[in-house]
Amino acid sequence: MTVIAVLVAMASATAWAASQELPPIPALVQESTDLVEPVFRPPHELPPVSALPPAKAWPGWQKFLAYREALRWFGGIILGLMVLLVLTHFAIYGYHHVQPTGRMVKRYSWVEVLLHDLLALSFVGAWASSTYLILAKYVLGYGEEELAVPFGRLTSTVHISSGLVFLGSLVALAVIWRPVMRFASYDRDWLKRLGGYFSRGHQILPAGKFNAGQKIWFYVSILLGILVSVSGALIYYPALLGLRGSILLYVVHTALAVASSAMVIVHVYLAVLAHPWAARAMVTGEMDEACLREDHPLEKIPEAAGQPR
Repeated sequence: MTVIAVLVAMASATAWAASQELPPIPALVQESTDLVEPVFRPPHELPPVSALPPAKAWPGWQKFLAYREALRWFGGIILGLMVLLVLTHFAIYGYHHVQPTGRMVKRYSWVEVLLHDLLALSFVGAWASSTYLILAKYVLGYGEEELAVPFGRLTSTVHISSGLVFLGSLVALAVIWRPVMRFASYDRDWLKRLGGYFSRGHQILPAGKFNAGQKIWFYVSILLGILVSVSGALIYYPALLGLRGSILLYVVHTALAVASSAMVIVHVYLAVLAHPWAARAMVTGEMDEACLREDHPLEKIPEAAGQPR
């Protein structure tokens, strides 16, 4: 019932977000007499450097805004390097080869699969919408020309809706998986060997339903997910923090989003390329018995879902 309530709340919040006009930033308290007029912009378009008062009227903040602009490009470089690193790892160590038995074991319930898929899709939606706005403003030149970004309102709505679904799915999964995410004594051995990810020969390491690496990812993703969601929501209420606070929050939100994206790249790599059976399990809820016995030897294996095929 709790999960159903969460899903209903997420659907209602998404419908509300899709029906709302994004409010312009209200007039902010002028922090300098040289700031002649308040800046009115949609929340996802903080004022460019040219729209702010001269440096002498607002000491230090011109440089801060320049850092905010550079952060977007710096984030893109970080994500590009992360992709290069995981591909290099794959080229050196390859994927985890398991001789499948054909006996599929039910490992995740339909609720777990649904919530995980919603979490993944909403993350992609938030990432794609923000990337589009950045490319439109800084690559296609709409920001420099002060032109309205094509489909800007639709893209912002997608970003808000995705963020709401992401947060709801994350909280629901945190509640469901919390009991099995407690660390155990055998997790130390897994951590000492770094999960065997830097060994050419496959190692069978102690792990229950989730290994130590997945447990760490669980807690870090919850922390980053909540921080990204809260900081992103506060951006849409700039009057609470003032113009300076909103700019600072925007930088923090961008940095957290880049960090989350970098970790998701590693997560997707391990699930799709390094352990291809793991990705299938999160789509169908089933995993081959051989893979389960090798990667999670301490997990109690339920009855196979079908005959070898």
